[in-house]
Amino acid sequence: MISCDFLTKIHDALVDAKGNTAPFGGMNIIFAGDFAQLSPVSGKQLYAHLDLRRCATTQGQKSIFGRLLWLSTNTVVLLTKIMRQSGSENERFVDCLTRLCQGKCTLDDYQLLQTRV
Repeated sequence: MISCDFLTKIHDALVDAKGNTAPFGGMNIIFAGDFAQLSPVSGKQLYAHLDLRRCATTQGQKSIFGRLLWLSTNTVVLLTKIMRQSGSENERFVDCLTRLCQGKCTLDDYQLLQTRV
């Protein structure tokens, strides 16, 4: 996951490289990721509510601009099927991962994960 201000840095670099002031220098951008993954090490997540009281700082302005860039995304494709662990032999593990992502793990999930340590 990248932060709002890092998205602004990507935008700025592409604007400079392409000489075009359109978002991302006028280039089509493909974002791929998993919002259930860890948050960025620093900065606000792309989906986080931003504190508008931070507008007075350069960092706050970069975060807000990055959030606006993210919100300007006009085509979204959600992948809902897990392919990496496909196959009937992995069904129990896939179900475990789904519950883990949702914060609804069971004792059986815990025991399954313990077998993989």
